[in-house]
Amino acid sequence: MAGREYHRPKWADRQRITAADLTAEQTWTDARLAHLRRFALGWGVIAGFEVEAVGNRLRIQPGYGLTAAGSELYMPEVLDVADLHKRVCDACGMAAGGCDTPRAFTDDAPATAWLVLRPLMVDCCPRPTVPDICAHPGAGFAYARQCSAIEADVICDLHGGLLADLTCDRLRSYLNGAPVPMPAMGADVLPIARV
Repeated sequence: MAGREYHRPKWADRQRITAADLTAEQTWTDARLAHLRRFALGWGVIAGFEVEAVGNRLRIQPGYGLTAAGSELYMPEVLDVADLHKRVCDACGMAAGGCDTPRAFTDDAPATAWLVLRPLMVDCCPRPTVPDICAHPGAGFAYARQCSAIEADVICDLHGGLLADLTCDRLRSYLNGAPVPMPAMGADVLPIARV
């Protein structure tokens, strides 16, 4: 039997269930859905995420997409990215002309950086907890929810095979009726623009 990277919790009557057990159940479900999205649907921008320059910042319009790791990215509101030039210099170092003079991009010139979106889970909704030892009942707090969020970031190269998914060999084998090799799970980012 081949190994799996995730384990499904198994429940029994009168079993003591902890927060870790319930989290493991959710993690197992999330991993299965990520594999389904990645391998059945692929990855990329499905709708929206248009990028436009507004003054000295970039504005990313609302959108929906899937990362190469199968994570969902749903952004219902506009996201502004400030200090893009500084972020490119910090992430990728000085360009040949120096960071004070960014070079112009053309379709045949390689990008020095990529604007990507990545999913975040942010702890929210703190609730009082029952103390372990003799303490006031409302003395401790624990976060009761995780809210999904999206972070815009700058990276220098598209690692994890993000550009290698549609190689000529894969496309040729598909067109000739041969089985298509299973793609590797990529980085948990969604490239949306060259910058």
